[in-house]
Amino acid sequence: MLVVLTFLLFVSIQLMLITLFPYSGTGYLISIPLSITITSVVLFAYYWLNERIHFFSRFNYVFATIALLFIGFINLEVHVPEGEPSARVQVQEFVRVALDYENIQCTELSNPVTTAGQHRMAGGAQRHVAVLHKCQDQIRYDGSFSVYNRTNSPRHVVTNANQIQEKLETPSERYFWGFLDNWFND
Repeated sequence: MLVVLTFLLFVSIQLMLITLFPYSGTGYLISIPLSITITSVVLFAYYWLNERIHFFSRFNYVFATIALLFIGFINLEVHVPEGEPSARVQVQEFVRVALDYENIQCTELSNPVTTAGQHRMAGGAQRHVAVLHKCQDQIRYDGSFSVYNRTNSPRHVVTNANQIQEKLETPSERYFWGFLDNWFND
């Protein structure tokens, strides 16, 4: 039963990671087999210890929970989108920014991206999404504002507040926008 649950956990984590952080390029060739290998080793170690050590079988559910959390952590750590930190680091940053949402200043709205496309503000893309969400009433919707300060790209120019979420680049940023809408909507 635990093998089936672990397999379902592994598949659901991989589908979530591929959906939210899709820009891994050839990283999938490394991350998915590595995740399968580590998951298999952890499961084998769990079953081996459960059969051999009496103390281990007494606290079966505790060790099973630890093994499942470890598998989830490893899957998050191994999935690295191209040019970005690991999915775990990005999720941590989303959580940190959400917890710091009340301290966001609308002065951070101006000039968030350098010419190379990198985010200037601390917290990067995650904080930029939160700034956009919190300060959306201060944005000029006359066609002069670009979500990523790329005025040469009409794909990022917004003319009303409802367009901001769809103009965000990654699915994780769009999902975070929806989260902020649900939790911090006035």
